[in-house]
Amino acid sequence: MLRCGGAVNGFAPTAPPDDAVPTPAGSGEGIAMHRIRIIRYAGGNAPRWLYFHLDETPGTVPVGMFCWLVEGPGGPILVDTGAREEETVARYGDRFRYPEWPDPVALVSRHVDPADVRWLVITHVHWDHCSHNVERYPNATVVMQRRDLEARLYPPHPSFRELCFADYLDVIQKRLGERLWLIDGDAQIVPGVSTLAVGGHTLGHQAVLVDTAAGRVAIASDLVPAYENIERDVATCLHEDLLQCYRGMERIRRHSDLVLPGHDARQMERHPGGIVE
Repeated sequence: MLRCGGAVNGFAPTAPPDDAVPTPAGSGEGIAMHRIRIIRYAGGNAPRWLYFHLDETPGTVPVGMFCWLVEGPGGPILVDTGAREEETVARYGDRFRYPEWPDPVALVSRHVDPADVRWLVITHVHWDHCSHNVERYPNATVVMQRRDLEARLYPPHPSFRELCFADYLDVIQKRLGERLWLIDGDAQIVPGVSTLAVGGHTLGHQAVLVDTAAGRVAIASDLVPAYENIERDVATCLHEDLLQCYRGMERIRRHSDLVLPGHDARQMERHPGGIVE
């Protein structure tokens, strides 16, 4: 297990191979099954153009702000941290506002003590997926793609830091220590749960594959912000590598049975009670 307790190496522009096969989340008899709790902590509406590349259709789409709690034999695993309203307003002012914005950690706490979370998987280092909330899970190993962190620390363009908490990068480098696991590509977290390097939305974006009784679920996060992206094969408007958006979505299709998008409020309708099992 490659870990990093200090500064990482400089930005390295490499992409996951198109035909790479992820470390299996599980196979055969004795496969580890898990339950996914969809934690929705804020929401509203967003203009369509924000989610669909070159889409000029007028109107809005219903959006949610999410993190995902994976429960199973490997111990509680949280995918993404969510962000608190106060830290977001301090960074962005009124740019991101929602009618209601409860503390995502408080919502997670309804199901598990934050101190008992064993793994915290960060899909990408944007503000609503990787915030100061990481320190509120004091015993979790934090898993992120090395390439995504490096693209924020050593950005090829200043815009690569626009959607992240810049001061949080200092926390990652100096205070997480041995709790930080930087990975390169696909990796198994525990039997039944794996990361899938997909890129696209950010250079080091990763999805999380989870084996459930309903099939293998891809927590796709913002590579697939809405169901329509993957169902119509339309890239998100917010991307750092457009071609890799399409390649990444194809990897997700190839390696999963169900998809949970990053911001589509309708996942709560498709999975009543916010449960996938």
